[in-house]
Amino acid sequence: MRELFSYASYRNLWISTFISSVGGSAFPIALAVVVLDGGGSATTLGLVLGSRVLSTVVFSPIAGVWADRVRRKYVMFFADFLRGILALVLVFAAVPS
Repeated sequence: MRELFSYASYRNLWISTFISSVGGSAFPIALAVVVLDGGGSATTLGLVLGSRVLSTVVFSPIAGVWADRVRRKYVMFFADFLRGILALVLVFAAVPS
């Protein structure tokens, strides 16, 4: 196992995947906190989380075709970069003024 981490590319991929997984797992929790602290009800929270799942179902076929035609490295970078930007937008949108 140590030999794998001696390769910089593998190490960077592993670290970035770990960070992305932690962020992806924390996002629904943070979203629930923001909705409920903002005065939303359980119904509102259900609609927000349901729309998140619905967007995955709708956009997955389109993204799959796109991902098959573009280099994997660019797809991974663009997807994680866009995901990070959207998370930052949500953080600053949720901060009370």
